[in-house]
Amino acid sequence: MWDRLAVWIIRQPMAMILLLAASLSFAIFRADEVRMSYQFSRLLPVNDSVHIRYEWFKKNFAQVSNTVILAVETTSPEDQRFLDHWLSLADSLRQVSGVAEVITFSNALELKKDVSNAKFQFKPVFEGKPSMSRWVSILNDSLPFYRGIFVNEDGSAVLAYVQIDTQSLYNERIITIIGEIQQMLNTFEASTGLEVKISGIPYLRMGNVAQLKKEIYQFVLLATGVTALLFFLFLRNLKATLISLFVVGTGVIWSLALMSIFDFEITLLTSLIPPLVIVIGIPNCIFLINKFHYEYKNHKNRILALQRTIAKIGNAIFFSNLTTAFGFFALAFTRSSTLVEFGLVASLSILAVFVHSIVIITLYYLYAPAPKERHIKHFDRRWLGGWIRIIQHAVFNKRPLIYGIGAVVILTSIAGMLKMETSGRITDDLNKNSKTYQDLKFIEEKSGGVEPLEIIIDTKKNLSARRLNTIKTLAAIQDSLKAIGIERSMSLADLSKFATQAYYFGDPAAYRTPTTQESRFMSRFLKGSFDQSNVLMRSLNDESGRFLRIHTLVRDLNTLEMMALRNQIEAILDQVMEDTGFTGFVTGASVLFLEGTRYLVRNLIQSLGIAILLISMLMFYLFRSWKMVLISLVTNFIPLLFTAGFMGFAGIPLKPSTLLVFGIAFGISVDDTIHFLAKYRQDLQKTDWDIPLSIQMAINETGVSMFYTSVILFSGFIIFTFSGFGGTVALGLLVSLTLLVAMLTNLFLLPAFALSLHRILADEDFDNPPIQVVDPDDAPDSELIETSEDNKAGSSDQFGK
Repeated sequence: MWDRLAVWIIRQPMAMILLLAASLSFAIFRADEVRMSYQFSRLLPVNDSVHIRYEWFKKNFAQVSNTVILAVETTSPEDQRFLDHWLSLADSLRQVSGVAEVITFSNALELKKDVSNAKFQFKPVFEGKPSMSRWVSILNDSLPFYRGIFVNEDGSAVLAYVQIDTQSLYNERIITIIGEIQQMLNTFEASTGLEVKISGIPYLRMGNVAQLKKEIYQFVLLATGVTALLFFLFLRNLKATLISLFVVGTGVIWSLALMSIFDFEITLLTSLIPPLVIVIGIPNCIFLINKFHYEYKNHKNRILALQRTIAKIGNAIFFSNLTTAFGFFALAFTRSSTLVEFGLVASLSILAVFVHSIVIITLYYLYAPAPKERHIKHFDRRWLGGWIRIIQHAVFNKRPLIYGIGAVVILTSIAGMLKMETSGRITDDLNKNSKTYQDLKFIEEKSGGVEPLEIIIDTKKNLSARRLNTIKTLAAIQDSLKAIGIERSMSLADLSKFATQAYYFGDPAAYRTPTTQESRFMSRFLKGSFDQSNVLMRSLNDESGRFLRIHTLVRDLNTLEMMALRNQIEAILDQVMEDTGFTGFVTGASVLFLEGTRYLVRNLIQSLGIAILLISMLMFYLFRSWKMVLISLVTNFIPLLFTAGFMGFAGIPLKPSTLLVFGIAFGISVDDTIHFLAKYRQDLQKTDWDIPLSIQMAINETGVSMFYTSVILFSGFIIFTFSGFGGTVALGLLVSLTLLVAMLTNLFLLPAFALSLHRILADEDFDNPPIQVVDPDDAPDSELIETSEDNKAGSSDQFGK
């Protein structure tokens, strides 16, 4: 097949060039249509009960995850100069298109008892500046409803709340809105010398998107620069470097085009695909150019060298790319749309860059001048020969040492694995030294939390939300929440206490749940005082009056802590509502992330198993020897064990971003195994089953390319440690580490196994597979003859049969 493909490309170069140009034009057109995602990645499938509940909650209650929190640390919150600047800032923020409201202490309302009309009325607390000079004491001492909302308990931080219009939350407008808010905060800081801390779900999401946009270009450039530099240092051929960059460039364009074709948006995960394509695609170019130079060095016939390059290693490169694609494609078996999109686009992009590498490199060397002597000198480098001799010496003379080191690595890694924990936070992707993270922690400390957590109570009957028994149940739940560390929450019970205080003409001591008798007296005042048009009311109960909401903000908890907190809340609900007939559940962004993380961990473990199964079946098909497959798996499991052990000792938790490492790295590391075993089997046939000589020859030819590609892959993935996202940093570090260890096991341990167990491994099935991964050197070539004139001029116009 590959021999015929080589002949066809060489005989029909113009047809291939036109086809390549047409496909690339189409890809560029589609890539230009790809869009950014302005939401947190959806971790749960749409039919998951937790996801369904959260979507129902967003639909039925007002003010859901649309608030940006501002905080200023000050020792003089009642200073007139500070008040002027703070309130002026609020007025400026209200002018921003997309800002629904800015809530500061100046917006505080109190309930007044209108005796003549028998109703409660909301009145502004602060009618003028004189009363504002004592605003902290007024709110904290006279109006307990506001305690901790606009100023923290010790009076060291002043807070404000910017509510974003829900129509602007999940599109590109959010970036403009937050950008304008930030500009106004900068002006305030310059005028007052006070730093404004900013956080909240919309801000965190916008920060992710803005950082993502920057990093897409940053990592494409970094990946291009690093791989190009290493490629040039290894081959010392500028033209070969540039044509290889063109190959991976087409792969990048196709990766973006595929996102557009499937109508996927660029998310934190899919943004990694373009630089991944560069890093994974360059090894294809190395193997092809290395083999072409190797063939040309032997017989100085450029056309024959091209034909043999494709014919002899086309299968090996195809199947190595297929195993890498399987490592990603296994993610498509999960039900998480985020992972499905990433796995599908990444796997297809890898296959696309493989096709382009075969076609473009063949066309380039078909028209380019024949390689000069300096282009093939890299085969004769002393240090490279020394490296190969070290491998051969160890494999032939130090196998017990290799096995001993392997055993120590396995045992140590298992010990480290026992220390691993499953965890994750909403802030995992934030750089811990960034202002965004530091601001979040400051606001957490001063206000008790940033991440919304919601408790929904189902009373089972419409219009039962405001009944006294319902209010008492809410109050009992909120009192119990204080016992588990949730000091501040908001529900209709708080409004009821506010109304009781108003009934007694604002007496702070009367801020409590009304008694049965008080409730009867207050009932005529309550009629018409609170209606569903009130934003606060719509945020605390639904239109039917059946469902109620208890809103609170919690700290940035990891999944284990969040799970424990949710279990405690559910136990409180069961206990308090035992005799009421009510039911309840916990939801919110923090719960959604908790369940999403747990779901992904389960599915990523499953996808890793699928990847290993698919790759094992492919290797069995290639080599028809389960014994050889088993040894290959052992060789490539050790790097995974090493990484897992490293994570345990380093305290890196098991979470979606770190679990991705294992499937990706396994699919890539198996490539080297396929190349070595394919060449080893070819040399067995050539040497009439001389095992030592075959292993030596296989190491000689594949060792160089395996070293080159491993170094490039290591360096390509390590660039992700420069990311501003913690998950991307972990992915880059751990994949690089895994591939480094995999290079060593494939260069040392795999040949040692092949030599020690050759009587068991190299059986008849291994010698007679259904498909030749690498064609033997004595296989007949198609009669493509390059004339001496062509060889000199680099022309491809004249081919003879």
